[in-house]
Amino acid sequence: MTLLKALFEKGLLKKQDISNYNLLYYSCCGESSESTFQYLVDLNPEALLSASSLGSRSRSRSYRMSLFHALIDSDSKSSDLSVNESFKRCLKYSFKHYPDLLFETRLGSTALTRAQDQFEEAELISMLRSVFKEEAGIPFLHEVIVHQPTDYNKFLAWFPWMNRLRDKDGRTVTQKILTSAKALRVHPMVWVNLSTDQLEEKDPATTLRPFAAIAAGKDSDLNLSYQILRQHPSVIDVIQEERDKMYREIVMNKRKGKKRKHDGQIVEG
Repeated sequence: MTLLKALFEKGLLKKQDISNYNLLYYSCCGESSESTFQYLVDLNPEALLSASSLGSRSRSRSYRMSLFHALIDSDSKSSDLSVNESFKRCLKYSFKHYPDLLFETRLGSTALTRAQDQFEEAELISMLRSVFKEEAGIPFLHEVIVHQPTDYNKFLAWFPWMNRLRDKDGRTVTQKILTSAKALRVHPMVWVNLSTDQLEEKDPATTLRPFAAIAAGKDSDLNLSYQILRQHPSVIDVIQEERDKMYREIVMNKRKGKKRKHDGQIVEG
């Protein structure tokens, strides 16, 4: 890696070279150290989107695909690392750059679906748990529920603690479901088990409460929104309380403004 850094600093290694010469693929499944792969990924994350595999089972080895698909397509005999270890290495350093990379589709299947076909379940669980550790707090389920909602319950069983996590926007998994028509079609009754506090909480991204989030957008479901309000009418009370508080603050600010003007503290320019 020291040599790579020196080459980059001297301008002899350019970011586009990482993609052009398939360096992420070779450093991920070759004898290169893990730190070398990490360095190259951080130097040019976009190269994760465009790789080709050595000994690929596809017709053309020059065909470009995401690194996950390239690793699955590779011939393990031509690699120094097993597909398992290479896949795990890619997962570890790609997620922060492209959380949805596992869900890139090739030949009708996502990389995650192909991984489930490629590896034994226990093997896949072990791989994922080695990367998505509880103490790391990585919101992997947030991506599953949006891109592959049919597998959500399976991964929730593997990572039950992830249901408590919030993503970088402060959103819960449930809030992601309620704003994803695809996820909501698969899990239409998700709201049934929500607490009153959860139903009263605004989504940090949309600033909408669950009943309003479901009623908004082109895939709105007014009937479901009505059912939520009917089941939890206290949500309306909270909204009314917020409006009353806002109105009182407006009135108070107006009174303060009039008082300052009366006392001669406001000078018009």
